[in-house]
Amino acid sequence: MAAVAGTGVEALRIAATTAVDLVLLDVHLPDMSGLDVLRRLRTAGHTADVIMVTRARDLAVVQAAVAHALESADGGLTAHEAGTALGASRVTARRYLEYLVETGLGVRRARYGTAGRPQTGYRWRAGGISGP
Repeated sequence: MAAVAGTGVEALRIAATTAVDLVLLDVHLPDMSGLDVLRRLRTAGHTADVIMVTRARDLAVVQAAVAHALESADGGLTAHEAGTALGASRVTARRYLEYLVETGLGVRRARYGTAGRPQTGYRWRAGGISGP
């Protein structure tokens, strides 16, 4: 089955009543951001694969989404956790997390677990570039 939704609200309604395996989602919808639709889908427990579509000049939208996820995460995130939260790949999330570190908005630290090698954790730098 295939369905077409012209708005974010309509997409969420369809997802609530129809088994969905794949979502082709535009970032710019008339009533809300496609990123908001994705967050609501994930919060509702939908695990469908999502392909986000945007114009090439919308790099700022992706950077803002990663920055928002990092800023709102208590204790920071790994690239895997950020990717899961955003519905993006670990590699994509890591690329933007590293960008935040390079621009002074994020901090990179090793996270040590109980066994195995440490993971790289990222957290929002309080105060942004001028922070500690």
